Amino acid sequence: MNTSYLSTYLSAAGVTQTGSVTNEAVDGGGSGDDAETDLDVQTISGLAPGANIIVYDMGSLGDQQIEDTYNKVLTDGKATAVNSSFGGCESSDVPFADSTNSIAEQGAAEGVEFSASSGDSGSSECSGSKGVSAPAGGPYFSSIGGIDFTDTSGGVLETVTMGSVSGYSGGGGVSTVFALPSYQTGIS
Repeated sequence: MNTSYLSTYLSAAGVTQTGSVTNEAVDGGGSGDDAETDLDVQTISGLAPGANIIVYDMGSLGDQQIEDTYNKVLTDGKATAVNSSFGGCESSDVPFADSTNSIAEQGAAEGVEFSASSGDSGSSECSGSKGVSAPAGGPYFSSIGGIDFTDTSGGVLETVTMGSVSGYSGGGGVSTVFALPSYQTGIS
């Protein structure tokens, strides 16, 4: 992640960061800056300027790299929350969904919260077919979707709707891999 972008963003937003941001390579790391990573770190730093953020750079979004990264987070024992801004069709890669959910379950036992993007395709995460995103569909993940909002010139919130920008919309739906958790019983 590019620290100069972060500094520029926080300065423009009038936020003083007191926490640190470090990059940690996993499996050799990547080859450069990623715009989505920059955006995620800017958002987290803006909302929690005292947070110490570790960017685990996995180099690629292959199943093994993601699983290795999640395991490294737990082995390092430094993080209390893990943000993942990626995912794919849950039903197309059940072993990945199972593996990442098991790692997040271990994280929960250790006090580490895992969250993941609910996807960019609404409830059609699986190439236009109904389906949810993995790893977000796992019961040990908080599934995070985007929103659109409008506000007044004075900064007063007017409307909030499901995210939909340039053909993308926040994901969601019901997992076909994992049974409905007991804490969701009765939700229609």
